[in-house]
Amino acid sequence: MKGVEKMSTARILWFASVLALLGACGDDGNNSDAIECADTCSTDATCKDIGGTGVCECNPGFDGDGITCDANACAGISNCSTEGASCSGDNLVVCAADADGCLVESSTDCTASDQSCSDAGDAPACVSGCSDDPACSGIADGNGFCDGSTPTICSSNAEGCLEPVAGTSCGLEVCDDSAATPVCVANASGDSCAAVFVIQDDISITGADISADYANDEDFAGSGCSSAIDGAVEAVFSADLAAGETIHLAEFGGLDSVLGIMPLCAAAGECYAGVDGGSTAEEAGISYTATTAETVFLYVSAFSDTPFSTDYDIRVSFTQCGNGVFESGEACDDGNEVADDGCTACTLDIGFNCDTAVSPTLCAAPTDLGTYALGEAIPDTVETMALASKASYFYTITFSEDVLLSGTLTAAGAEDIDIFFYDGNGDLVIDEGTGGGEEWTSLLPAGTYTIEIFAFAAIGTGWTMTLATTTLPVCANGILEFGEACDDGDDSAAGDGCTACVIDIGFDCDVSADPSVCTLASDLGSFAGGELIPNTVEAGPVAQGNNLTYKITFTGQVALSGTLNAAGGEDIDMLFLDDQGATVFSRGASGGESWTDIALPAGTYFVRVVAFDAAPTGWTLTLNTKPIVDIGSFAATDVIADSVGGPLTAGTTAFHSITFTTDVVLDGTLIADTGDVDLRVSNSAGTVFSSGATGNETFNQTLTAGTYFFRVLAFASAGDVGTYTLAMSTTAP
Repeated sequence: MKGVEKMSTARILWFASVLALLGACGDDGNNSDAIECADTCSTDATCKDIGGTGVCECNPGFDGDGITCDANACAGISNCSTEGASCSGDNLVVCAADADGCLVESSTDCTASDQSCSDAGDAPACVSGCSDDPACSGIADGNGFCDGSTPTICSSNAEGCLEPVAGTSCGLEVCDDSAATPVCVANASGDSCAAVFVIQDDISITGADISADYANDEDFAGSGCSSAIDGAVEAVFSADLAAGETIHLAEFGGLDSVLGIMPLCAAAGECYAGVDGGSTAEEAGISYTATTAETVFLYVSAFSDTPFSTDYDIRVSFTQCGNGVFESGEACDDGNEVADDGCTACTLDIGFNCDTAVSPTLCAAPTDLGTYALGEAIPDTVETMALASKASYFYTITFSEDVLLSGTLTAAGAEDIDIFFYDGNGDLVIDEGTGGGEEWTSLLPAGTYTIEIFAFAAIGTGWTMTLATTTLPVCANGILEFGEACDDGDDSAAGDGCTACVIDIGFDCDVSADPSVCTLASDLGSFAGGELIPNTVEAGPVAQGNNLTYKITFTGQVALSGTLNAAGGEDIDMLFLDDQGATVFSRGASGGESWTDIALPAGTYFVRVVAFDAAPTGWTLTLNTKPIVDIGSFAATDVIADSVGGPLTAGTTAFHSITFTTDVVLDGTLIADTGDVDLRVSNSAGTVFSSGATGNETFNQTLTAGTYFFRVLAFASAGDVGTYTLAMSTTAP
C-alpha cells in the first residue's frame, strides 16, 4: 500500500503547484460546489471555472497570465492572418505588420494610375498597362523620326513605354531622319527642278521680288497645267503625300501668277491641277488628292518675263480627309469615307445639317416641314439658333401638287440672310440672295424640295421663314400674272407677238394693260463694221416691267460696243438676242448699262431693253462697231499668212478672226513697229488666253477646233502704234 500512498502525495504536490501558478481559488465555506478566485487575479482578469477549478484569465483587449494583464495594442483591429500580397481583380491587397506589430490589410486600386494588378512576377504588384506609341514602333529609346518638318524623339514615359516627344519645327528648313536622330538641314532654293524646295508642312513664303528670289527659268509651258510662260521665272516645290492626303497651292501676292501641280518636274507630262486667272482664282488656288503615296511637284510662275508686280505670297497646306479632324481646305471631316452621309470627301452634302465646330463633324438629316396641298396653310418656321457666317441650315418640304409659292425670310437681328430651293435632282430652282432678308414668288411643280438657309453674315439670334401657296396663273386669260412675259388673251395664234405667254422674237409687247398689246420691233437697219449707227432715243414713258425691242443687222463680223442710259437715271437692263431668241450677252447692273468689244458674227440681232424701274422720260441706246478682219480657216500644219494692221491710236483696239477646223497647237508673235501692243484671244464662251508683256507678245497655246477672235490693243501709256504684224503657225497636238 506504500506505492499508492506515494502516488497520491505526488498528485497533491503537482496540483498545488498549478493552483499557485494560476491563482488559487477556494471554497467560501457556504457551498462546497462554488468556486472563488484568490486575490492574486489581475483586476483586468476574470476567474473562470475550468474543470471545477477557478482559473484567472485576462479580459479581452489584454494579454497576460491572469495575474498580470497588459493592454493589447491590436485589440479592435481587423487583423489579417498571413503576411503577403495578392490580386483581387485590379485591386492589390497587402497583409503587413504595422508599427505595433499588428497584421493589417490594405487595398490599392491600380486603375487609378492607369495600371493593372498582376501576380505574374515575383510578387503581386500594380504594373503599367501602357504600350509603345505606334509612331515609335521599331525605334529605339532616344532615337526618332520627322513628323512633317518637326524632329520627334521616342522617349520612355513614367510607365516605361515609348511615346513621341516633338521638338522645334524646322520651319522652312527640311527635317532629315535618315540617321537615328532627326535633324534640321538646309532646304533647296526652289529655283529649278534641280534644286526643288521641299515642303513638309503648311507654309507661307513671301518675298518682294520673285525674279530675284527664284532666279532660274524652268520652262513648264508644255505641261498642260496652265499657260505657263516661256521665259518667266518659276518657284518650284516638291511634297510627299500619303494616300488620301490633299495638298493645296495658292498665291496671295500682287504677282500675276500661274499655278500648277504635276507628278513630274518636267515641261511635258500629266497635269494634276492648274490655274491661270485673276487674283481671285490665284487666291482660291488649286488642290490635288493622292490616291496612293507619291511625290508631287508644284510651281508658281510669273505670268510674264517682266511682271508688273513682283511681290508674292505662296501658301501650301496639307489635309488628310477622313481623319476626323477639321483642317484647312476641308468643308467638313466626319472621320469616314461614307458617301452621301452629310460629309462626303470632306465636302458638305446639300441637305444635311452639319456641325463643323466639333471634330469629327456631326451631320444630321434636314428638318422636315411636312407635306402641303395648294392653298393649305404652312406654319411659320421660327428659329432661335445662331448661324456662323457662310454656314447653312437645311429643311425639306413637299408639295402634293403644283403651287405658286410666296415667302419671306428675315433674320431676327436684321443680318444678311439668303435662301435657296433645290428640287429632287439637286437643281437650284429658287435663288434669293439680296442684302438683308428675302422675299420671293415662284412656280414649283409637285415634289419634294430642299431649302437652304445661308448666313451671308453671321446670324446671332435666328430667323423667321413664312411660306404660302396660291392659285396658279392661267395663260391666255388676258391678265398678266406671275411667270408670264405677256398675255394677249389669245393662245391660238402663234407668232402674233405673244405665244404661250412668251414674247415672240422681233416683237414689242405693252404689258402695262390687260390684255397685252404686241407690235413688230423697230428696225434700226443694216450696218457693216465701223459704219456709223445713229443713236436710238426712246421718249417714253415706259412702265415698270415693260420692254422695247430693236432689230439690227450686221453684214459682216463686228466688235460691238454700246451704252444704254435712262434719261432720268432709272434702272434699265438689256438683253442682246440672236435671230432665234437665244441670249448672246446681257447687262443688268443698277442704273444704266455698257459693253465693249463683243465679237459677233454677221447676222440679224435683237436688242431688248427692259424697264426694271419705270422710265418716264425714256432712254438713249448707242451702238458702234469695229470691223473684224477674217484671217481664214485652217487645219493643223496649214500655212497661215501674216496679218498686218494699224495704225492704232494709243488705247484703241483692232480685231482679227480665225477658224481652225482641227485641234491645233498655236505658236505666234504680235510685233508692233512702235508703242506696245497687248493681245486677248476669245471664243464664243469668253476669253481663252491673253498676253500683256511690255513690248511685243509671244504665245503658245493648244486650241480646240472652232472660231477665235484676236483683239489687238495699243497700250495707252506707250503711245500710238504705227503698224503691227500678227504671225502664226500651227502643229497637231
